[in-house]
Amino acid sequence: MAIVLAVSFFKYRFKPLSLSWNKIRLVYFFLGYLLLSFLINIPQYGWQRNLVGFLYWGRLLFYWLFFVYIYRHITKKHLFVFIWLTVTSSLVQFFLYPNLRNLIYLGWDPHYHRLFGVFFDTSVAAAVYGLIFLYLLIINTNLITIVIYLVFIILTYSRSAYIVLFVTMFYYFFSRRQLKLFITGVFIFLTILIFIPTNFGRGVGLTRVFSIESRLADYHEAISVWTKNPLIGIGYNHIKRGQGHASSGYSSSFLIILVTGGIIGLALFGAILYRLLLFNKQAALYVVFLVLMSFTDNILLHPFIMFLLGLILLVGDR
Repeated sequence: MAIVLAVSFFKYRFKPLSLSWNKIRLVYFFLGYLLLSFLINIPQYGWQRNLVGFLYWGRLLFYWLFFVYIYRHITKKHLFVFIWLTVTSSLVQFFLYPNLRNLIYLGWDPHYHRLFGVFFDTSVAAAVYGLIFLYLLIINTNLITIVIYLVFIILTYSRSAYIVLFVTMFYYFFSRRQLKLFITGVFIFLTILIFIPTNFGRGVGLTRVFSIESRLADYHEAISVWTKNPLIGIGYNHIKRGQGHASSGYSSSFLIILVTGGIIGLALFGAILYRLLLFNKQAALYVVFLVLMSFTDNILLHPFIMFLLGLILLVGDR
């Protein structure tokens, strides 16, 4: 991505930046504000934590610039390469690498006999599968591919993804006055759900409560940190919670922005999401899906999600 961005910059110079500024300058205000919040809070933290926080901010900037410069080059072919690579890698993971127990010491959940693909997290995997499922549904591709991704979503055993998918699908079919298709989709979903195995431990049990309890504790901790600096937050991304791969975030993208950017940062973030709703005719469905998913996990700020959402929006804007 860095190589592509560098080559594109030497080819197009500042023209893409000028076009993006005229079209959605809110993103620049948001990134600028997060940087300002980070700089204000630098004295409160050591050099290592500041370096990590700055790199998190730099990643947001990098992804934005990447899509600004490759906008005219993205085609449906590129997206379908991603779609079929995802199918292949997910099947390999499910049958040959069925759990992450060997990585528990690094803070990963085992996800025993659950589909997590190359994302190593079932919520992120469910969001990726859900985005692709919605895209395939909108472009009315072949039924087999759509069903494959529906099965993938189910095999993540992510209950939040199940609920969000139901809500999103109802919104989609209701707006098109096709509630019969929604009922048919629910029937297919429940039929598949009945036949998937649920005897691999409590991680695949749909009545489990331990994950709900851990999320509630996570939310409580986030709100407690936010109240110490409610207006501008602690700076993106100064979050540090022990050790492990998820030590720099909370179980909600909105809580991460609230804690690090305060009320102002969350307001700017919400304004960007509203602007994305109006990006094209299909964008609302993707944004509603990701917004609802992001209340239960850090979805909107995940690199894979940002990359895939960017691809889908750019292809859909052709």
